[in-house]
Amino acid sequence: MTDTRSDYRIARTVAVVAGVLGTLLAILTPLLPVKQTTAELNWPQNGVMASVQAPLIGYVATDLDISVPCQAAAGLTPGRTVLLSTVPKQAPKAVDRGLLIERVNDDLVLVVRNVPVVVAPLSQVLGPDCQKLTFTAHADQVTAEFVGLKYGPHAEHPGTALKGTRNGYDFRPQIVGVYTDLAGPAPAGLDFTATVDTRFSSAPTPLKLAAMILGVALTVIALIALHILDTADGTRHRRFLPARWWSMSPLDALVTLVLVWWHFVGANTSDDGYILTMARVSENAGYMANFYRWFGTPEAPFGWYYDLLAVWSHVSTSSIWMRLPTLVMALACWWLISREVIPRLGHAVKKSRAAAWTAAGMFLAFWLPLNNGLRPEPIIALGILATWCSVERAVATSRLLPLAIACIIGAMTLFSGPTGIASIGALLVAIGPLRTILHRRSKQFGLAP
Repeated sequence: MTDTRSDYRIARTVAVVAGVLGTLLAILTPLLPVKQTTAELNWPQNGVMASVQAPLIGYVATDLDISVPCQAAAGLTPGRTVLLSTVPKQAPKAVDRGLLIERVNDDLVLVVRNVPVVVAPLSQVLGPDCQKLTFTAHADQVTAEFVGLKYGPHAEHPGTALKGTRNGYDFRPQIVGVYTDLAGPAPAGLDFTATVDTRFSSAPTPLKLAAMILGVALTVIALIALHILDTADGTRHRRFLPARWWSMSPLDALVTLVLVWWHFVGANTSDDGYILTMARVSENAGYMANFYRWFGTPEAPFGWYYDLLAVWSHVSTSSIWMRLPTLVMALACWWLISREVIPRLGHAVKKSRAAAWTAAGMFLAFWLPLNNGLRPEPIIALGILATWCSVERAVATSRLLPLAIACIIGAMTLFSGPTGIASIGALLVAIGPLRTILHRRSKQFGLAP
């Protein structure tokens, strides 16, 4: 025992130190700083009062500041009522979701999400005392004020500034652009500034990037050292892929033919369109935004598979090309089932042609209708199989490297999509024999470096 420890002391030290440091860097990486890209929407543009379209993925801005000189309302008529709005006035539920500064009869009203914030008679707005209408919006409160005007004697607070505040709810308006019924040169003092929510449009700082690269490098070094420790069992080197992997049986040819045929003629999934759009938009957005369901919120830590699709789409965006990785994963799944899973179910199953053909039929029956698109289920299915095979090989050989690889594959599978948590099941069901292997190796090499 002592000779074994001394012979493998360097490998043991490298495995422990590199593994611990790699784990710490992986934990610290999400906490390290990033570089955030900021953006603002400003209006008017080019010095003229003209509507612009600027739909925000997150619908609302982080902050919104508006300043409108009172004399700008002079151009409003019964036919041209909107001075400024964040949604087209003819849009469905425009008043319910947006901000409108508009003429209503003989009043100028500022409405946010169907709630009047401040109202003033148009005659006073165009009078000498009114300077400007201001509006500020934050997540906790919105405030509007006619600067220079005061409440009349019959108001609740006579003589105070004519302003209104709404809180207790996120009243920030939905922004799909800036719209107005007026035209001509923009008056001095007219300003609309919206801070776009770009909290997720970020890039790693040099420190964060260095931590990620170093963490991956240390993990690889730890795996190499773990492989060296595994050789202490005295058994000969085992091939990573057995020779039977490269043989082709009639059943393999049939499964391959069906999968390739279905790749061209089979129906894909209904989600392919929005997944492809997410992948293509991500490079300009700076992150993988799910703007179809979650208002631009990223799916992180899930969804790294979509980033691969974004790179893959650089060659072509045709369906045949984009779904090619799915075809490769289908073939890999069948190869794992036929070469690794079936032989481990016992000698009778291994030699049974009926079992192999039944497995092929069940595999195709589920794969063809469900996994012919861009959704992450194919990579999750492959990850679950690969995790199970790695755990099984660790138990069969009493080696730690397959177990470490199983943990890495399981983590990657989990972060491909929430259903990837099934890959952890292979580690849990084998926890008994795996604990025995770890106990035996800790007695052989020790736990400390």
